Amino acid sequence: MNKKSVYFIIGAIVISLGLFGIYFMVQQNGNKVIVRSYNKVYGEYDLRKDQTITVDVAGDYNIIEIKNGTVDVIESNCDNQICVYDLPISKDTPGIIVCLPHELIVEIEE
Repeated sequence: MNKKSVYFIIGAIVISLGLFGIYFMVQQNGNKVIVRSYNKVYGEYDLRKDQTITVDVAGDYNIIEIKNGTVDVIESNCDNQICVYDLPISKDTPGIIVCLPHELIVEIEE
């Protein structure tokens, strides 16, 4: 094997590792659900894991469902229920869900 072949193989390996690193970083973006309540982070949750979260602060509660990569408020004891009727959010349909009476914000971190 001559020097050019060795340099070519080393270069190909370095480029492959760089592309793998970029791919891995891109896959991590937008996979975290951030829930804020009363201007504080209540919790961070994995968008890829189906789960139900109950946010209960001083008797004000919202139930958030993460399922199949979407996030939705499925129940709340607020007066207007706007957060419950909001459309679910996902990486493909970005946005936020807000419950003004409970000062709750649900968003997907980019």
